[in-house]
Amino acid sequence: MNFSTEADLCLAFAETVPSAWTIYNETAGFDMVLVHASGVQIAIEAKLKLNPKVLAQVIETKPHWNFTGPDFRAVLIGNDGNHDLRTLAAALGVTVMTVARKNKHTSSYGSNSTKVAKFFSRPKFPKVEPFKQCSWGSFINWFDQVPAQRVALPEYVPDVPAGVSGPAILGPWKIQAIKVCVWVKRTGSITRTDFKALGIDPGRWMTGHWLEKGKARGNWVAGPAFPLDQFKTVHPMVVGKVIADFDKWSVENGLVALGDQAVQS
Repeated sequence: MNFSTEADLCLAFAETVPSAWTIYNETAGFDMVLVHASGVQIAIEAKLKLNPKVLAQVIETKPHWNFTGPDFRAVLIGNDGNHDLRTLAAALGVTVMTVARKNKHTSSYGSNSTKVAKFFSRPKFPKVEPFKQCSWGSFINWFDQVPAQRVALPEYVPDVPAGVSGPAILGPWKIQAIKVCVWVKRTGSITRTDFKALGIDPGRWMTGHWLEKGKARGNWVAGPAFPLDQFKTVHPMVVGKVIADFDKWSVENGLVALGDQAVQS
């Protein structure tokens, strides 16, 4: 099936993903990382056509004993791709996935989809069960990479589109930066001790731009370019969740004890 953009391809594919899998867009250097409820991961790179470049993007380039990576690697393409490249993908341990529109003339047997989806994807996702062995060969669809450690996932599921040029990345720093903004908005100010508790360097904040000096010694308040609104524009759902989780993460970081007086005031 032909798609206009890789973003459209990713959107169509997302419709086909069963509820047991969570999609982390633009995570760990991949267009998508699918995470099963059991923790099993599938890393995906999307391309309108299967080519050597996308295969190079998704494979493990520097294998070593302490391998950190997903359980499975796949490329998502808009058409079936040529046979030679599919054979090469299988040899590299990469699954080739395709998306098609549902219709009465096309069988969706052995595919992934949901009742409300207009599309289905192939091949069917791997069965999530204890992997007794690692099987390699062109006769199977999925190739277990058996990583020593799975890729690190952000604390919140990214609310960004996949497959776009210059994607917004929801990394650890940005999540902690959102917490800084929410803390300042909720309590009115922040200190170096608060920054330390949140595990974020205050250097780029205390310049009179994002934050400016407050009336009390050591307190910093929202500055003229306080970035909370910018974060809300790019990550509206994540900011909402960080706000909703205020009590949880402030306790976990020890901020309630540090700023108890401010929270009560």
